Amino acid sequence: MKIYVINGPNMNMLGVREPELYGEGKLTDLEKLIENRCDELGIDCECFQSNHEGELVDIIQSAYGNADGIIINAAAYTHTSVAILDALKAVGLPTVEVHMTDINEREYFRKVSYVSLYAFRTILGKGFDGYLEAVDTLAAYDRVRRMEAMMDKVAGAIEGDRYEGFDEDVKALEEYYENDWRADFELDEAGGLPRNMKRGILSEDGLYDVLSSLK
Repeated sequence: MKIYVINGPNMNMLGVREPELYGEGKLTDLEKLIENRCDELGIDCECFQSNHEGELVDIIQSAYGNADGIIINAAAYTHTSVAILDALKAVGLPTVEVHMTDINEREYFRKVSYVSLYAFRTILGKGFDGYLEAVDTLAAYDRVRRMEAMMDKVAGAIEGDRYEGFDEDVKALEEYYENDWRADFELDEAGGLPRNMKRGILSEDGLYDVLSSLK
């Protein structure tokens, strides 16, 4: 899995810009924190920052075919840029919106987010930790998507010919059920995953029924 982490205008001034709101950590500190979390999860990531709307659009467009998900803090362009919204819709990648502060608690003009019209989740007011939560959310999205596809494949082979790698897929499903299912289910219940996912894997009965039919 590969993700793009995109920061908009003035985020290069972290550590200088309104430290009472944004803290004293720098953009390089944030990017290192994100990269470390991605390394822990086996995710490849690229971090970008630009003060220019058109360049942000170009970066989003470049994610098409090169990334599996996007984390974006469009900063001031969050509240003004239809172009950034259209770029996100065009590339069609799962997207998590992040803001270090709670924009709903600030000036009235910050309450509108064009990005949130596309992003499946928005994380507010958690500082640097919000980006880590966004990484975890995209990792869970990718894991659930892969597990649901695998379960469909396994279920389809139960009554027919077993394909090469069938036993390995069953083992992977069993391991997921034992280890990761509950965390992903809780994230889903909290609204952390897209509403349009099938969620067959996020049903204890659904996964249990498939695995039980193999016994």
